[in-house]
Amino acid sequence: MLFLDEQGHDRLTVGQSFTPQIEGKVPANFHRIGDSVGVIIHNTVGDERGGMAWLSNGRGAISFDYPDRDAIGMFVDDKNRSATFLLEYADAAIGDVSLFEMTAKGRGGRFTLFDPAGKPKTTWDVAEGALSSPPSR
Repeated sequence: MLFLDEQGHDRLTVGQSFTPQIEGKVPANFHRIGDSVGVIIHNTVGDERGGMAWLSNGRGAISFDYPDRDAIGMFVDDKNRSATFLLEYADAAIGDVSLFEMTAKGRGGRFTLFDPAGKPKTTWDVAEGALSSPPSR
């Protein structure tokens, strides 16, 4: 189901997702990590800007986007029973690179900070409630 505004722009999609419009264009070679069903939010000109969906690969997702790519994502993965939160760098010149990622899995978790090249700069691991200190630099 697609809800349009008075000018005919996509504003809300409910159901199966389509290839998104990004900055006024529908990319020819866009790839999602799986088919999904959910709610997609569009801005005033019809560009996809986020949503909530369940994917065919067993992952649930809530995301909000920069105009050209992902910005914030929260994921639950049925296959490995984990939950992840990530925040992408805002600078478009850096591209699709996480600033940090936090994951909870089993009785522990991980928090990692990345540099603009995507290289991990520091990581904290928690296992059974014990914190592993990041290595000295």
